Amino acid sequence: MKKLPGHDAQNEPTTTPIDDTTARPRLSVIGTGYLGATHAAAMAELGFQVVGVDTDPHKVAELQEGRVPFFEPGLPELIKRHVASGRLTFTTDIAEATAASDVHFICVGTPQQSGSFAANLSYVEAAARAIASNLTHDAVIVGKSTVPVAPPLACAPSSRRRSPRASRPKWSGTPSSCARARPSATPCTRIAS
Repeated sequence: MKKLPGHDAQNEPTTTPIDDTTARPRLSVIGTGYLGATHAAAMAELGFQVVGVDTDPHKVAELQEGRVPFFEPGLPELIKRHVASGRLTFTTDIAEATAASDVHFICVGTPQQSGSFAANLSYVEAAARAIASNLTHDAVIVGKSTVPVAPPLACAPSSRRRSPRASRPKWSGTPSSCARARPSATPCTRIAS
């Protein structure tokens, strides 16, 4: 049994026993660029089973061997360690990754649209559609790509329409992924059901 850090009523650090056999959700990370590869490795370091998904077979092969196409100190070693441990794998097969995972992190690019200041959300929308189309069980979809506040929740109805009746995706965004238009904008950390 491991100890999980926590805090007591006086905000003093405490430890709570957790059982090593406690089932942890399995994770998929869609997009293995700088954000996705780093997130996948970090989640594996925390003890989760993670599969990174990308459409580029060359990038997947490189990552599976621990070679990273950008500079991030310590990341190649972290990826190698967790690929060797079996906690981290990479694939181009989104159907397989979706079927094997409970939580899906969308970490794809959101480049600026040509001739506009708006973000191109087509990669986020394509990833959401691909996840929803391949769901085999209930799941949570988390938007980590940098997007305006509303789009992660706007993708939710579309993903639910595309998912099989047996599965119901829940949607969430992370505060760091939200490009806020103004300080009073609603953060996208709520889950859309």
